[in-house]
Amino acid sequence: MDENEQTPEQRATSIAAIACFVSLLFTYLAVRHLIAAVEFGWSELVILLFFPVAVTFAVLYRSHWHREITGISRTFSLLGLSCIIAVGEAIGVGLIYCMGLFCLNGMSGGNH
Repeated sequence: MDENEQTPEQRATSIAAIACFVSLLFTYLAVRHLIAAVEFGWSELVILLFFPVAVTFAVLYRSHWHREITGISRTFSLLGLSCIIAVGEAIGVGLIYCMGLFCLNGMSGGNH
């Protein structure tokens, strides 16, 4: 195998991460008004991350990701990996958003 080739697990994880990112953006655009109306901080994250986790799980479940594992073990490992991917991307998007606001605030001359 060439060093640039990916294993089926790596390819499936990459595709799932891309699908999670796209669904996270669409979910945010679709339910941002609902999220703003909710008063509990943790429930906003649950609403925002439910669909991306489901999409990521579906992509990984249909892939060739460790087909040798069967039953409930594979299901829970895929669910855990889906949650890790979704939370990681949400944190990454949040950091990029905050850094963008910080840079724009700095370029405009600071706090006004």
